[in-house]
Amino acid sequence: MRPFDATTIDRLRIRGHRQHCDQIQRELTLMDWPEPSDHAWVFVRSLHIQAPAHRAVAAVKSGVRQVVAQTGNSDNIKRFATLDELLAALVSDLLMGTAGQHWYWQRWSHLFSGNLSSALRTLLAEYIDQTAAVIERLHYSGLLKHFWQTLTDADAEALCIELTYQGGYRLQQFPYTDLPPPIDLTDIPSSRCQAWQYSLAGLPAQSARQQWVFWLVARQFWPLALAQAPKETLQAVYHWWRRQQFPEIDKTETHHPNQVPGTTKNASWQTSPKPAAQVESFAKDSITLSEADKTAEKFKEASPIQNIPSPREQSTESGDAPTNFSTLEPADNTETPPAQPLSPQGYPDTKASSDQTEKAEPQFHQTWSVQPSSSASKPLQNIEIEGINTHQGGVLYLLNVLRRPEMQSILSDFWSIYPSGWFWLFRLAEMLNLDLEDPLAQLILAEMGVDKEHPLSSLPELPEAEHLKVILAQWYDPESLWNPQLLDVSARIQASPSHIDLFAPMNQVRLDVRLAGLDVNPGWLPWLGRVVQFHFQEQGS
Repeated sequence: MRPFDATTIDRLRIRGHRQHCDQIQRELTLMDWPEPSDHAWVFVRSLHIQAPAHRAVAAVKSGVRQVVAQTGNSDNIKRFATLDELLAALVSDLLMGTAGQHWYWQRWSHLFSGNLSSALRTLLAEYIDQTAAVIERLHYSGLLKHFWQTLTDADAEALCIELTYQGGYRLQQFPYTDLPPPIDLTDIPSSRCQAWQYSLAGLPAQSARQQWVFWLVARQFWPLALAQAPKETLQAVYHWWRRQQFPEIDKTETHHPNQVPGTTKNASWQTSPKPAAQVESFAKDSITLSEADKTAEKFKEASPIQNIPSPREQSTESGDAPTNFSTLEPADNTETPPAQPLSPQGYPDTKASSDQTEKAEPQFHQTWSVQPSSSASKPLQNIEIEGINTHQGGVLYLLNVLRRPEMQSILSDFWSIYPSGWFWLFRLAEMLNLDLEDPLAQLILAEMGVDKEHPLSSLPELPEAEHLKVILAQWYDPESLWNPQLLDVSARIQASPSHIDLFAPMNQVRLDVRLAGLDVNPGWLPWLGRVVQFHFQEQGS
């Protein structure tokens, strides 16, 4: 995966005297290429520059600057606001068989031929950090069902292995038990559950695809707990999903190591009103319509994402109109095409498709469906595209405090209390009088799962609070640095399920903050589950 600020040239042609051409090529190789001010991903089909040899490089730089400054799309320019948006669009075009129709996907032309499930595995394995964001986008574009019908269990298992390898986790296999979870983690934010509920509801129990989803959920919402205790965290994810199916389960009861297997400490724990034998069969078999009707009334309504229109039905008059995933509503009920392999040109291969019908396709049951609420995840998508304005952008500086080895040790000791870095970030900001009404504070609270059902007062207090105050005062002078003024940074925040980007003017940079290393780019933070970047720009850029 290329860095976000890299420039790639597919083909460069220089015409002129050989001596001038060699010199221009060397200068272009060393040139500091212009970047989009919003750090978007910009594809340029072609750029023609004609200028005298001594002005050629400057003319190229000026031409590129004009191109990347354009905000719209055209036959020559294609923009994606984020890498998540780019990947979701590419996956969507692969699923619909239209990837070969778009010039800007030629870098991935090797995915156009062969098996479509293998193509998805190859792509997502390269962008593991963005996979959760892509799945959430596919849900709201109406293609998630098609995705699960296409991806095979073998490829899902390969992606699971890749995820654990890149994250340094110990791979945990099925089966999960119906015993109460060994740990009781905070609930997953309800506004972010829809895509994962929908996915798990349709996938066969204990399949490799279901296990991969469990890993993705744990990595997205409980990354610190997953890093410290993957087996226990995956078991907690499994029981979170069980509670979605069986609301009568009492989540407050946990299983302790010294507890007799098959028993519970509290008689109020009930896995299901059904006989034990029937509950056991659920853990081994796929969900059926009758079980769904009896055990999950709140998921009984048919989802608008039940069916996906064919590529022909979705084609536009121009045949090349981009999809805006930030505002797209769930698709209407139309017939879902079967997953098809692609021809070398990126179109559905009808001959291969006819042969494929005789083979078993990946199962995805339509009987369990989640009705996306009108507000689910859309605020986050708006934040990703439009951003939010905050006057307390310095809250994100505290991530560099949490990166210190001493803090990492404390985070590791109390992972079962605060299963992700969002809780620690919030508690540290509280010490500096965080404004709870600030949009950034609201974003953090949403990531923590704080809502009407789970108020802030219900969360555990900060572990080792007095000890933390002492060591923080030793690291950062309370009079000049560790005080509420540290948070006072006017900035714009763009957030996605994979990235957090802070954009601030250069006049917000403080020398003492820089010397303390608080405004350096945190990068990938496994205990937060995000890539965090700070961008300081000139005024007006």
